[in-house]
Amino acid sequence: MTSITQVGSRHPASGAWSPVDQDAWGRADYPLGAHVLGSDVTFAVYSKHATRILLEIYDQPIGAAARYDYWLERKEKDDVWRARVASVPPGTLYAFRCFGPNWPFDPAWSRGNSNAGFHRDVDADGNRFNPNKVLFDPYAREISHDKEAPAIAAAGHDGAMYATGGGDYHGVVRRELDTGPWVPKGIVLAPDRTSTGTRPRIPPESSIIYEAHVRGLTRHPSASTLRACVADFPGFEQVQDVPDDERGTYAGAARMAKYLKALGFTTVELLPVHESCNDSNRNDAPGGNYWGYMTFGYFAPDRRYAKDPSPGGPTREFKQMVKAFHDEGMEVYLDVVFNHTGEGGNWGNNDVTAFVCFGGFDAVEYYQLTSSNYLVDGATGCGNQLNFSNEVAHTLVMDSLTYWLDEMGVDGFRFDLAPVLGRTPDAAHREHWGEQRRFFQTHPLLDRIRDLGESRHAEMIAEAWDMWGYEVGNFPSGWGEWNGRYRDAIRRFLKGDGNTRAFLEQV
Repeated sequence: MTSITQVGSRHPASGAWSPVDQDAWGRADYPLGAHVLGSDVTFAVYSKHATRILLEIYDQPIGAAARYDYWLERKEKDDVWRARVASVPPGTLYAFRCFGPNWPFDPAWSRGNSNAGFHRDVDADGNRFNPNKVLFDPYAREISHDKEAPAIAAAGHDGAMYATGGGDYHGVVRRELDTGPWVPKGIVLAPDRTSTGTRPRIPPESSIIYEAHVRGLTRHPSASTLRACVADFPGFEQVQDVPDDERGTYAGAARMAKYLKALGFTTVELLPVHESCNDSNRNDAPGGNYWGYMTFGYFAPDRRYAKDPSPGGPTREFKQMVKAFHDEGMEVYLDVVFNHTGEGGNWGNNDVTAFVCFGGFDAVEYYQLTSSNYLVDGATGCGNQLNFSNEVAHTLVMDSLTYWLDEMGVDGFRFDLAPVLGRTPDAAHREHWGEQRRFFQTHPLLDRIRDLGESRHAEMIAEAWDMWGYEVGNFPSGWGEWNGRYRDAIRRFLKGDGNTRAFLEQV
């Protein structure tokens, strides 16, 4: 029998969808994310400052309220909140609501635009909890849709509904608007056994890297007639055409392996493939955030790039793509964006943010803040930057890299605006900007990333500059670095721009 009267008790007491070993949740060690455990699924999310976290199960990704809910239990030793639920099938959709010091749980609170329990949008400590703004799992292996998707627009909504503050949204106070029916959901995945083939382990000094965008690589119609385009050139006999329904997908990129190999490349480096907000882009034009540098999910392959968008499809198709390159003796690197997330920053007013994930779980832990608790973005220019003084940010990066190496089969990474990962802003006063900008070659996260690469024979390459500094030559031994000034000088010289002195200085 299912109770519908109390928040957190809307679930069966026994059988499928019932809590399992509930008394042990506060002592358990379930890993972060959603994981199949026998016939059950465990759920775990991090928050140091939340006071209550509610797990919700949904029947559909868009347009419906949650079917079941459960109060998670916190383990004080690691600040991870956990649950275990019986007989949860793969493909299940889930999300969370968080209460905290600035908005504690009030028994009068209910779904559907409630202000019960509200104190303030942001408190003196920087907490920004809002139970009306539902959150997807930072560790979700796949995400159902983007926060601004065509189906959401068709229902008359847009990204402004995720905002906090006292402004108006369709006649509702923004902080009170319930985003549960609309927010992206995490998807429970069964373990995927798709092979990624054998790693080539090419020495870095022998690598010739082709940088490509998964969608842009094959979206043009010429990808479907590639064999004819190169028919007169020796060495291209094995090149494949890309079927029209695979253009712009992981499956289409897989068919380019033989072509790129014939060109002489050893490695393909893919621009960001982590989930980002691009669902509303047209198929015949790049659209907003085409390049993918506003990441939302560091474990989820972007669903828009999958020919098969069904639950598990993007993961399986990505791994098949990796295998296609490995079968040709080529490596696959990923461009990763850990310096900031796609959640943006303050909308002018300090009361206003639009979190759908990280910041909603714990803005103080995930993000760098000013003394007035505004989000900092001076190094990134993207609304926020992750705070690598805190272990939760270290863990997020290391867990994501390990997942893509061990489970998804990739061979290396290029780190966007990598100096952000080498700063410890909490070591200095929040307004001491000289110290805030300081880069630490000995930062423990940089060492951990290097050590992971060495243990997995994977390359770790820094874009060694950001808006706060140019750190080429300053990353620890074992890291590779992009040399931006060399690149720019060579490019200008080859274009005939007359920069002979700069060219000679670089060579």
